[in-house]
Order: sequence, then C-alpha cells, then structure tokens
Amino acid sequence: ERRVPGGLSRDGEPVFLDLDFLDGTRGAHVNVSGISGVATKTTYALFLLYAMFHSPALGPYRANTKALVFNVKGEDLMWLDTPNSSLTEQGREDYGRLGLPVGPFESVGLWAPVRPGSGERAIPHVEGRSEGVQAYYWTVKEFVRERYLRFMFAEAEDERSQIGDLV
Repeated sequence: ERRVPGGLSRDGEPVFLDLDFLDGTRGAHVNVSGISGVATKTTYALFLLYAMFHSPALGPYRANTKALVFNVKGEDLMWLDTPNSSLTEQGREDYGRLGLPVGPFESVGLWAPVRPGSGERAIPHVEGRSEGVQAYYWTVKEFVRERYLRFMFAEAEDERSQIGDLV
C-alpha cells in the first residue's frame, strides 16, 4: 500500500519497496553495499530518500518527515537543492517510469563547520558554495547550558568515567 520506488530491474521494469519496512512501522533497515570510493552507495541512498519524499508513499506524513544526511567526504552533497546538470534524457525517462518528478531535493538545510580564523563571524568552511550554508557550532556557554558534555563520553554513569573530573 505504501510503495516507494526502489529503482529499475535489469529489464527496465520498476521495482518498489514497502515503506513499512523502511520507516519503522514493521522494521527499519536498509543496507546499501558496493565498491568503496565510486559514490554508488551514497547515490543510491540519496535516491531512496528522494523517492520517499517525492512519491505518494508518505501520504500526509510527508510534511513532517525529515532526513539527516551527514557528509564526511568533500562537498558533493552541498548541492542537493540544485538541479542535476548531468542528468541524461534516459535518466529523465527512468524517473518518469518510476512515477517520480525530476528535480532537486526540496526544503534542504546545509551546515558546515566554522572556517578556522573566521572569528565571531563564524563563516562556514566550504570552498565550492558561498550561499545557503550555515556555520555549525556551539559556543562554550551553549555547550554547558545544554549539557552536551555527557554526549562526549561513553558510559558516563560508569564510576571509571572521567567526566566527573572534567566537570
């Protein structure tokens, strides 16, 4: 009932996944495996997110459903809110066969660490994009006020933990 386009089979037929097994309703696990360093795993994981957000599968929950994507390699994912200039006509047809619109992710927020030496201006540390990226940081005061210190140590309640000494 809640079909998410999962891609095309080898013979070009649409393949669908059951959202109940992706969103936690009846389990929640996706394993994307492949050769390291060729960006196919990341691309497919992002395609699945795009398919969930741009198909009817989420229904009325779409407006309140969010995804967090942590990018740890380069700045490729800093462009998810812009059209794919490399998409071929065949790619556009494939999206159409899956019932998906062609376009960028909507409602994207982008954060990056603060550029060293930017001082109180807190300029995001990115090279390829200067607009639409916010600096991601906490001041010491915020860190203490929000009690984030406990998240820096495993087993904070363990008597051998050094968190008490640090506090």
